[in-house]
Amino acid sequence: MKSTPGKAPAIDRLQETEMESLKSAVFCDFDGTITSKETLSGMVSRLLPDRWKEIVAEMVARRMTLREGVKTLVESIPVSRYGEIIDFVMAVPMRPGLEELLDFLDGRGVPFIVLSGGLRGMVEARLGPLVKRVRGIYAVDTDLSGDYIRVSSEFEERPNSWTSRASSRSTARSG
Repeated sequence: MKSTPGKAPAIDRLQETEMESLKSAVFCDFDGTITSKETLSGMVSRLLPDRWKEIVAEMVARRMTLREGVKTLVESIPVSRYGEIIDFVMAVPMRPGLEELLDFLDGRGVPFIVLSGGLRGMVEARLGPLVKRVRGIYAVDTDLSGDYIRVSSEFEERPNSWTSRASSRSTARSG
């Protein structure tokens, strides 16, 4: 099975005209901002302590990028342990004030968008009923259909349209 955006669609799926009508939005990191501590690194270091040390050493030595390291670590986790991932994130307290922030933003018509280098399932589970009040979630999707978790990101699978547009504008200006 593949995790899905659920009630919080990715903002890049919004119509371009709707994007242009947004006067402001709040983008917020998940790990260590909404939650009181980093959940992805904490979860991986708990589930795979030896693999964690090995991959972190590779990243520190710059033999592996952060993107490669995170993907390698997450894809080392058996699907049978996915429930432990959710249990871990549910035990991490959220920082106080998120609901009040959402009330404030809702009252002003300002969308709230969550960004995370972590797993969408972790973000959605920890937000719980508040996920309905989030305009979009940008996080790593997971495929749980095999023996090991597989990660996927539409941002790796296709060029970033915003970056492409910005590049073409700067080329047009300099040309």
